Amino acid sequence: MNLFKFKNIFLLCFLLTFFSCSNEIQKNSINLSFPQNIVQIDGFHSFFIDKSKIIIKNNIISDDCDSWKVKYDFESLFIKSYNDLIERMFEKHDLKSFKLSDDDPQKNSYASYIEFSENQAILDFITERNTGKFNIKLTSIINVKSNDMVIENSVMSEQNWEKNIYLNCDLQKGSKKVIEKAFKNLIEQAHQNIYKSIKKITR
Repeated sequence: MNLFKFKNIFLLCFLLTFFSCSNEIQKNSINLSFPQNIVQIDGFHSFFIDKSKIIIKNNIISDDCDSWKVKYDFESLFIKSYNDLIERMFEKHDLKSFKLSDDDPQKNSYASYIEFSENQAILDFITERNTGKFNIKLTSIINVKSNDMVIENSVMSEQNWEKNIYLNCDLQKGSKKVIEKAFKNLIEQAHQNIYKSIKKITR
């Protein structure tokens, strides 16, 4: 085998390994959990998830614990969380691709109009002495509207994770656990607030 062929084979192996690792990093998955006893709400309801107001703040400033591996698609997680929650709560619903204005006559066709906005995920990771410290904070605004009434709900979920950086510290695994807990708590709050708001606004 000549040197030229050897270089080509080496380059091909390197590229395959590189893209394989890159794909693996991009596949950080989160398992979403929903309340066991979800309230079933009657009537025809509409909802809208404002994708333009999904904000991600990544404040990972330490390179310890292989923090470069931490890659999550929070936009998709917010959308799937609320999409799936609505699917479970409402038998009849209409997902809007645009925000309904206050004077839009379409609103009269629905028992309520639910709008998810100001969705935000803030990730922090620092090293203090020998300890890697990770924090995830999720927030959303959920407006429930009906009959010229509006109830605004603020939901927030926060979780922490710490590990000695010299004892098999793996931020990818640690962050996955607390992010799953954070979304579980956020979804539970959303479920409770939506139910209470609709019960109050449509009675």
